[in-house]
Amino acid sequence: MTRELQRLTVAVAVVVATATAVAAVPKTPAPPRTIDPRYPDNIVQPKVICLEEGYFHHPRNCSWYFRCEDKMKRGYFFTTYYECAPGTVFDDALDVCVFPYQAGPPCGGSLNVRPPIIDPTPIPTPRPPTPPATTLAPTRNCSYEISSCRQYEICQPTRETKILCIMVCTTNVGDVEWCDGEDGLYDLRKDECVARPTGAQLCPATTPPPSPTVTIDTANTLRCSHQDLRPAEDWIFSLYCDDYVLCDSAGKFQQVQVLCSNFYQCRTRPDGSWTSELRHCLGDFKYSYEEDRCLPIPSEEEQC
Repeated sequence: MTRELQRLTVAVAVVVATATAVAAVPKTPAPPRTIDPRYPDNIVQPKVICLEEGYFHHPRNCSWYFRCEDKMKRGYFFTTYYECAPGTVFDDALDVCVFPYQAGPPCGGSLNVRPPIIDPTPIPTPRPPTPPATTLAPTRNCSYEISSCRQYEICQPTRETKILCIMVCTTNVGDVEWCDGEDGLYDLRKDECVARPTGAQLCPATTPPPSPTVTIDTANTLRCSHQDLRPAEDWIFSLYCDDYVLCDSAGKFQQVQVLCSNFYQCRTRPDGSWTSELRHCLGDFKYSYEEDRCLPIPSEEEQC
C-alpha cells in the first residue's frame, strides 16, 4: 500500500511540473498594427514604391507581397498588401506564393526547404453530391478619367460646388453601363453617382466687362484689372501648372489641387496703362489660383 501511494505521489508531481513548464513558455507577441489595423507596421512603413501596375514581393518580408494599381490611369498608384500561406514566399516570375525552393531570387533559390512528403496512396473518401449549376451574378468594374471632371457651381436648391466626372462601368458579361444612366455623373467628393445638374440648378453666368490686355508674346495676353491682378489664363495653366490628386490615409479621394510654378502679377504704370511681371513662390511652394496664395507642394503620402 505504501509503494502504491509513493508511485501515485510521483506521477502527480510529474504532471504538475509539466503543466507549470508549459504555462511558463512565453508567447511571441504579434507585430503591432498602429498605422493600419489590416497590416503589421513593418509591412506598411517605410512605404513601398510603385513604378508600374502589378504584384510584387515585399522588399522586407518575402512571405508578404503587394499590388500596385493605377485606378485613375494618372500615374497615382493605390497599394494593397497580401500575406502568403505559412511556409511559402511570393515569386515575382510566377505571380503566386510557392515554397522557397521553387522561387527565384531574392525570395528563393538559396533556401533548401521542400514540402513534406505525402503518401501517394489515395484514401478513398465519399464524394459529395454535385450541386446544381448556377449562373454567376454580373459584376461591375467602374472607372473614370480625371480629364473628364468639371467643376459645377450649383445654386438650387442650395448653393454648393461639385466636381463631377463621366464614369463608365463594364460587367463580366460584356454589358456597358453609365453612372446612374447616360445623364448621370460621378461626384468625386461624395463618392456616388448623381444626376447631371440642370440649367435651372446652375448658378447664372455673369459676364464681367472687358479688361485691358497686356501682351506677353505673339500668342498670349493677360486680361488685367484692379479686381484681378493675377489673372488665370488657360495658357498659364498649360505652361506652368500641375494637377495633384490628393487622398486621405485610407486612399479615398479628397480633392484635385492645381499648383503653378509661375504666375503673372499685373500692375499699373504712372500713365495708367497696365504691365505685368512673372513671379514664383519661394522654396517648396507653388502658387494656387483657387486660394490666391502660395501652398506647399503635396508629399507622396498625400497624393493618391
